[in-house]
Amino acid sequence: MKALVLGIAVASIAMAARADQPDPTLVAMLGTIQVSSQPYMVEGKLSGCQYVYAALVQDWVYRKGQFLKVDGSIAFMDIGGSFGTTLKVVVNEVTVSPDGTFKFTPAPPSRAYLIGSDYSTNLDGLVQATPSDTPGALFSIFRPESTLNILKEAAETNKTTVAFNRASGGSDILMPLELDVSDTLPNGQKVRSSEAGLNFAKCIQALLKDKR
Repeated sequence: MKALVLGIAVASIAMAARADQPDPTLVAMLGTIQVSSQPYMVEGKLSGCQYVYAALVQDWVYRKGQFLKVDGSIAFMDIGGSFGTTLKVVVNEVTVSPDGTFKFTPAPPSRAYLIGSDYSTNLDGLVQATPSDTPGALFSIFRPESTLNILKEAAETNKTTVAFNRASGGSDILMPLELDVSDTLPNGQKVRSSEAGLNFAKCIQALLKDKR
């Protein structure tokens, strides 16, 4: 279903490119496509908790409103015996040829971080940022203290914002995420559920209990 939804969105991109005007279906698909909560297991033991997300956004900073497919995860986990938070951002440029065919071109950022509602960020808590084995990805590790308030707010509001740049670019793209979007229908309607947030909270409780 996720592949079908994204296929519809990209097909709409092709139509919009030929008509040189925004397509209603594509506009409806913009934003968060899907979020789920998943445990992170290592050698049969719970080692982390993560939100896994997919989104479709327009890049008005670098590409004059052209589209980006963005996937990744936001996690709280045990890293080498101590807790830390991680952010994975996978960016692909969506390009459309004159004949309507399209492709995804990996475009990894060189900086990514989270933003709270008061515009505070966790960037000052960055420990390390490295390319991932996934094309187009950047994997960042942060000290937990810089992210806990943002994660707490996300749990309360089901919203957070991921910021990232284009490689070595000075300006950042802001991507709001709606953490209660469990699915997106072909017509662009968002299916909402509290399941991801509840599962993330349960996972965190189990993780902290196990590490005492």
